[in-house]
Amino acid sequence: MWLFSNSGTGPGCEIMQIPDAAVRFIWDAARYGLDAEIASLAMADKFIKNPDNRLLSSIRNKTDYLGLYPRKKYDGASVKMFTFYQTHLLGVPHKTLVASQKLAEGLLPDSEKEQKAWIKSDVFGDAKNPNTKNRNILKSKIVEMVEDGRLSLDDYLYIFPVESLFPLRVSLRGFDMTQYFLRHIDDEIPNYEYEQSIEDKYMKMKPEILKAAHLYFNDYVENLGMARFRKEVLDEFRRGTKHVYWIKNVMCDLSERHEGFGPDDWDSFWHDLCHDEYGNFVGYELLFQMRLALADLYRKKIQENITINPEINQTRGN
Repeated sequence: MWLFSNSGTGPGCEIMQIPDAAVRFIWDAARYGLDAEIASLAMADKFIKNPDNRLLSSIRNKTDYLGLYPRKKYDGASVKMFTFYQTHLLGVPHKTLVASQKLAEGLLPDSEKEQKAWIKSDVFGDAKNPNTKNRNILKSKIVEMVEDGRLSLDDYLYIFPVESLFPLRVSLRGFDMTQYFLRHIDDEIPNYEYEQSIEDKYMKMKPEILKAAHLYFNDYVENLGMARFRKEVLDEFRRGTKHVYWIKNVMCDLSERHEGFGPDDWDSFWHDLCHDEYGNFVGYELLFQMRLALADLYRKKIQENITINPEINQTRGN
């Protein structure tokens, strides 16, 4: 902002930073032609009773703004506005938005009738009342898309970044992000080239999980083959018949064959990742990430086999 002075021996100007965070954000947004939409969103805020949930308060507090998201017949803010808010204010990486849109596209059914159920604003529920059925469908779709290469392991953790390492938990904001893009699967996501995004180890799978999955997969395939791995591991996961304590058996099995999985490593991998401060088992995220890592390894092995022998029957996984 230019600060003009006409005092002293002569007029002068100096550049100073706009002091209020909300004003600075609006100023920056206006440079991208978003001022009219911001004004429209602010006008709609008059129907919001809690002032903390209004646009200017959300900007000042650097919290997500509910007015960006679809509700009933309202499709939510434009992708340009949504992207600018997420990247410039909340530090969400551009890759998170791209991966979320990709997941939404894979999740949306082909049937127009079925699509109507998925574009509802409460399709995944909320923290207090989650729609467990649809959330599980989404997670199954993630596995399917990792297995066929449409999503990567990194994509999953861009959408659901790690929120806690001990025990292992991910942020559930990915459900909100995906819900937004279910109504915007064809819209282009602008890249505002904002460098202050939050992109770190919490958006990468823990190396110990990748190592455990790699060793388990190699041992299994070497001894029993790809077809049995598909049937006895991936298909059991898909049917929901793989018990949560399977991961404990994996650790015991690996400790007999490989270094780094013995008693000295037990607490850091099994107990700390899978139990809360009260000792309760909460290892479902570890189990899911192992499932994803194994699905990714299976896909890569299939591709490797096809490269070596183009006539291989990919569907049978031989």
